[in-house]
Amino acid sequence: MAYLIDTSVLARLANAADVRYAIADRAVMELHRRGEVLHLTPQVLVEFWNVATRPLAVNGLGLSRWRDLGLVLSSLIPRTCEASAALCNASNCEAMS
Repeated sequence: MAYLIDTSVLARLANAADVRYAIADRAVMELHRRGEVLHLTPQVLVEFWNVATRPLAVNGLGLSRWRDLGLVLSSLIPRTCEASAALCNASNCEAMS
């Protein structure tokens, strides 16, 4: 079966201090362990970008636009889909920081 990873799941996985981080992490890891197909859509990535770069004071993650976000995406995407090598390489933004 295929599953769509929602923006809220990505946001929780990007913030280990979130009280629901462990739930999101276990769910994604269990689906991956079972060999389920996990999908991300452009819409989810855009929504995640907005949450991730929004300041903490207004319910965001407060990540900088390139370096922090690139590092988060490059660590999250392999956990949520198998065919992510090209996207992870594209989001490795150390050169842009």
